[in-house]
Amino acid sequence: MKKVVIALLVSCFLANGVADAQTASESPGNAAAVGDDQVLPRSEGQVFRRYDLRPYTGRIDSNLTPQQAVIDWILRETGTATWFNEPLGFFSASRETLTVYHTPAVQRVVSELVDSLVHGVTEEVVLDVRLARITSPSWRVRAQPMMRPVSVSQPGVEAWIVSRENATVLYNTVARRADFRESISRSLTLENGQTHTFVQRTPRRYLRTVRNSGRSDVRYESVAGEIQEGHQLELSCLVHDKQKTLDLFMKCRLDQVERFFPLAINVPSGGNQQSRLQVQVPQVSGWQCQERFRWPQDHVLVVSFGVVPVPGPAPPTSLGIPNPFSTRPGRADAVMFVEYKGLVSDRLLEERTAKLPAVRR
Repeated sequence: MKKVVIALLVSCFLANGVADAQTASESPGNAAAVGDDQVLPRSEGQVFRRYDLRPYTGRIDSNLTPQQAVIDWILRETGTATWFNEPLGFFSASRETLTVYHTPAVQRVVSELVDSLVHGVTEEVVLDVRLARITSPSWRVRAQPMMRPVSVSQPGVEAWIVSRENATVLYNTVARRADFRESISRSLTLENGQTHTFVQRTPRRYLRTVRNSGRSDVRYESVAGEIQEGHQLELSCLVHDKQKTLDLFMKCRLDQVERFFPLAINVPSGGNQQSRLQVQVPQVSGWQCQERFRWPQDHVLVVSFGVVPVPGPAPPTSLGIPNPFSTRPGRADAVMFVEYKGLVSDRLLEERTAKLPAVRR
């Protein structure tokens, strides 16, 4: 009889718990989960598709997650708002498969992008990248007739395309200026769609704060800190071989330490005595840019980021005369030249042909 009573009490308790849980989930203050019998909405004719990424990801050896490039380029082509507003849509990518649920119009954009990566350029491509600093932006006066402007989104940034012949003349002209300094000059080998990152930073150490040392001989001590001064540049290119065009996404970040403000902090040193410890407060200026460009493969892209902070000592004046007594932080016009040099096989063929001895007749 006792066992029957206990069983009845347990069943009543469980029933009340389930009822309370149902009441809580149905109350307006709680989010209710959608049942398994629900289907995805198709108010705008959304369709569900899968794309095979193995031909693309299988040839990428430099990255453990090559499908991340597919994700990044989809967001660049469609915009993030496409996936976080109505109509409902989503996508997910693994190394083998890209899964997309969205409207037919968005599916067409995704399909063209995947086709460009999977069935487009299968070799590595070569980009020549040069980044220079010019103290005065007056270099544009003589260069303007040679350059054709292209649209940019960030204020202060200007871009142009130039023929390869004029680009050579332009670069040699500005390189002869006394206030010209070259920061980067590299020939990059990139997988189509993947990202390459330049990092050029110098650690700047300083006295960050004061803390209790926990020792009996010295009660307080200064704590050192570090700031990475320099620039970081990310480049990702997408070659459209049929259209003979090149898409380039670039992301730049620059940090400059202008100065350290010294402070003397009074701390107790034992008894009624006090001592002073030095602390430095950094004054840091930064700049960042994110742009995307498309231009013909037989032209050169020239980008001016405007007069921006320059890490290190102040650059020389337009006359090429450095001022050792200047305390002002360095500023200069950052100018980048990007040239598409073709596929790796084409580049190797050109180098081998150039090394062949001349045939005597």
